[in-house]
Amino acid sequence: AAKAAELEPASPDFLQTLPLVQFARGNPAQAIATQRRAIVLAPNIPSFQEQLRLFQQSEKSPNHP
Repeated sequence: AAKAAELEPASPDFLQTLPLVQFARGNPAQAIATQRRAIVLAPNIPSFQEQLRLFQQSEKSPNHP
């Protein structure tokens, strides 16, 4: 996902997958930043907004690693 986003930095599709990988690897701040880039590129895709909210909520959770 990182390589795809690097090759196609303006593709919101790749920027939707990359933050999921970043988050799963324990990098929520990086996932949030990448998700925000995807939202800038495609502000009208509701799932991008929802995914950002989930990342932000998880980051604030007391169970966050």
